[in-house]
Amino acid sequence: MQSSRSGLSHPLLKIWVWLSFLSFPLFAGTKLLLIGGGDYPTETLKLMAKWSGGKKAKIMALTWATDDTEYALQHLQESFSELGDQEAPQEIIAPPYPGHNDFDKAEFLKLLKEVGGVMISGGDQVVLMDRLKSDPDLLKGVQDAYQRGVVFAGNSAGTAAAPETMLTGEGEFDVIDPSKVELAQGLGFLKGVLIDQHFIARKRQNRLISVLQASKERFAFGIDEDCTLVFEDGKKVTVIGPSMAMSFDNRESRSKIITHLLYPGDTFDLERGLGDGAISQP
Repeated sequence: MQSSRSGLSHPLLKIWVWLSFLSFPLFAGTKLLLIGGGDYPTETLKLMAKWSGGKKAKIMALTWATDDTEYALQHLQESFSELGDQEAPQEIIAPPYPGHNDFDKAEFLKLLKEVGGVMISGGDQVVLMDRLKSDPDLLKGVQDAYQRGVVFAGNSAGTAAAPETMLTGEGEFDVIDPSKVELAQGLGFLKGVLIDQHFIARKRQNRLISVLQASKERFAFGIDEDCTLVFEDGKKVTVIGPSMAMSFDNRESRSKIITHLLYPGDTFDLERGLGDGAISQP
């Protein structure tokens, strides 16, 4: 495995990498903030609130990854309240999950058209996706809202569910073996890219590298706790600290993985890849 901040050097290989990124589906006008776990970083919440409408923002807390939705909502509300009246959103709404006595499908779909942002909280990403897939209209409603420009953010399980291919969290992770890592359908906000979270804190390199050995995706990000990767228009990526992230690229060869350490303030464009000079540092 090669670790570098400079990337590939061969001119023809650079061109191939650049062209391969052009095949990534890009989502114009979309904004996605993926937190690697832990508490909600203040700078991430500030940015989400600003993009969602500022102090008049209406944000949905999608707490469906857990049964303890009351705690998930309270935690998010308290975190946003620490921003103060001038930066906190005006309203945070948490619709009940499918199967709950108070769940109202029509109301949920209506809310998705009214809110400026959606925060998908932590828990179990499989539970989250099972609830969204319990009715095709629910998952489609979320995906349509993202395409429409509603700001989406995720933390922990909410981050894990963001890509098209989702790591479920099940498997054997003391080896590098793609057959030992369970995968499932994710939200599809990111295509051609794998995402893992709690990455450095929980030493999850083995499972992400395992998936890269056999998946259709050949590029991955591992986001640590207290770190956020911000995706704008499906291509521009910014790292928000205080922690860091890592990238893994094996498009040149299944057996060769190029890694980058991504520090707070780093920015880059997925269309360009992570070759020489691709990462702008603060």
